[in-house]
Amino acid sequence: MMQKNLFYFVIKFTSTLEKILENEVNQNVLIDDISGKGIIFNDQKIINMDIKDIVKKTMDKLISQLCDFKNDIEYTNSLSINTKILDDEIKTAKNKYTEFKNYKNVQESVNEYIKDIYNKKKMNTIDNFSLLKNNGY
Repeated sequence: MMQKNLFYFVIKFTSTLEKILENEVNQNVLIDDISGKGIIFNDQKIINMDIKDIVKKTMDKLISQLCDFKNDIEYTNSLSINTKILDDEIKTAKNKYTEFKNYKNVQESVNEYIKDIYNKKKMNTIDNFSLLKNNGY
């Protein structure tokens, strides 16, 4: 049952993460599947990290952005959206996030999905890193 729920969560939130990463500002992560390491350009510096730590930070950021998005909608609610639906979605996301944090097999599956997403944007990210390097960073 947990695998089925994980699959649902990944399908649902993978597209959200892909949309977030389409923003050029968020194309600041390069990973190397072979070494298990990655680099992040953040706040004018380059940080080396293990891929598992990059994935954890990505998941932390994703759940935070989803919660912020829900709160923004509730605050403005100019479209008169049923906030119970939003509450249910955030509850589901938080439950899946807890599973991610607590279960190694879930972490491994999510790691693979997120690595795939970063790898899809690898060429754009390399271009961004090249621009930064040329600008003296």
